[in-house]
Amino acid sequence: AAAAAAAEPMTAAEAEQLAADEGLALVRSSQSQTGFKGVSKRGGRFAAVFGSHQSEEYLGMAATAEEAALLYARHVGAEASAAAAAAADDAAAEAAAGGE
Repeated sequence: AAAAAAAEPMTAAEAEQLAADEGLALVRSSQSQTGFKGVSKRGGRFAAVFGSHQSEEYLGMAATAEEAALLYARHVGAEASAAAAAAADDAAAEAAAGGE
């Protein structure tokens, strides 16, 4: 039964809640079409990867971008995901302010 439950697709809200429960931050990215760092759309699903195209580490597939972002956040850990999320927030705020 546990394996069947694990196969159920996670909703975006569930992924966000799990990240919060685990002390992780989902790293948003304005440069990614999915809206999350390390997440790309492949077919009808989302892939989580770490690294650059030259040395990419595959982390897994997910039903939602948020679930794939959770895989990425778990891989980098709480401290790194929080730092990356804060940097992404700062970049977004600077862009909104016109780059000042």
